[in-house]
Amino acid sequence: MTTYKETFDKLNTAALIPFFVIGDPDFDTSLSVVKAAIDAGADILELGIPFSDPIADGPTIQKADIRALEAGMTPHKAIDFISKVTEYKPVPIGLLVYYNLIYQYGLEKFFADFKAAGGSSVLVADLSIDDRRRNCTACKSSGSGNCFHGNSKHNRGSHKKNRRINDRLYLYSLNPRCNRCKRILVRYGCPSRQAIKKSY
Repeated sequence: MTTYKETFDKLNTAALIPFFVIGDPDFDTSLSVVKAAIDAGADILELGIPFSDPIADGPTIQKADIRALEAGMTPHKAIDFISKVTEYKPVPIGLLVYYNLIYQYGLEKFFADFKAAGGSSVLVADLSIDDRRRNCTACKSSGSGNCFHGNSKHNRGSHKKNRRINDRLYLYSLNPRCNRCKRILVRYGCPSRQAIKKSY
C-alpha cells in the first residue's frame, strides 16, 4: 500500500482525488469506473460506503447511495471492493462512512478489516472531531489514519489532544466560504504542512 506521505513526496502539485460511492450503480461497474480513474491518473481515492441516511451529503451523493444500496452493496462487500481496488494498484484510499455502519459491523473489526484491505484513513461523516474517542483507539490499533471534519477556526488545543490519541490524524478541512466546494486534507505534524486540495 502506498501511503499519503509517499504520495505527497512524489507530487509538486495538488493531488487528484476523485470521489466515488462504492457500488454505484453496481459492484462490477463501480469497480471498472474506479480502475479507469486510477489509470487516468488519480493519485488518491476517496470512497464512500453507501448509507440510507447520509445527512452530511447533498442530493448527488444521496442518489448514488440509493442506487448502490438497491444494487445490494453492504459494508462487508465494500471492504471486499476496497481490497480489489488495492490489488489492482495500491493507491491511498480515504474512506467516507457513517458511524452506524461501523457500530453495526463492530468497531475493532471494521478498522482491522479496512486496514487489511489496504485502506489508509477513515472519515466518519457524522462524528465531530470532539467525538474522537469513539473510534480513535480502534483506528490506531489497526494502523489506519483518522480523519475528521474541521476548519481553520477549530480549536488548536483540540488538534493537539487528538494527536496524542492517534498520530495518524488528518483534518478534512471545509472552506467556510464554499461549503462542500473546496477541501484540504492536512497531515498533522508534517514539517512542510503539505496539503492536497480537491475541487468539485
